[in-house]
Amino acid sequence: ISIYRDAKIILRTPQTVGYSLAASFTLGTLFSYLASSADILGIRYDLGELFPLVFGSLAAGMMVGSFINAKLVIKYGLRRVSHIALFCYACSGLGMMILDHIWPDLLLGFYILSACMLVTFTFIMSNFNTIALDPHGTMSGLASSLVSATTTTLGGMIAWSTGFLPLNAASPLGMVIFICTILAGISIYSVRQHVIISSETQ
Repeated sequence: ISIYRDAKIILRTPQTVGYSLAASFTLGTLFSYLASSADILGIRYDLGELFPLVFGSLAAGMMVGSFINAKLVIKYGLRRVSHIALFCYACSGLGMMILDHIWPDLLLGFYILSACMLVTFTFIMSNFNTIALDPHGTMSGLASSLVSATTTTLGGMIAWSTGFLPLNAASPLGMVIFICTILAGISIYSVRQHVIISSETQ
């Protein structure tokens, strides 16, 4: 009974709901990127056997981003870092759309935008999850399970819905990233008056 009571409290916390939804939208774009990367990098940009190396080097950027995020959060705080990262994430999606119309065959441009997207993704997800869990104290274990399950499920559903789009070029992928990031921003903005972060995580 106490588990259900605690779960109800967690799921009714605006800060948790808003940032979990924002994380879900962001995670959905990553799933879409992973699903379309082989078509875009391997076929559209004709990388062939070089695809694993290029894709692997992009993924390595996420590791670097995690270390950078740890430094920035200490200095500037969770919300400032994650909100700026979300803005940069949206710019990456917008950049992909513009790139595909102006220089559709420019691999370097797509590579740079993808790297920026993946690095800022690490800033967004880790900090959004921390903010979502912050209000719950002793219920943090249950809250973590609920937030993780919700984020992964909704992110998968978002990626599944975008699977009906022809994500074989930078432009449609960029559109998905841009729209989902705007929705994530709306989710955060809608709960802005309810967000209180403890002194340990500010």
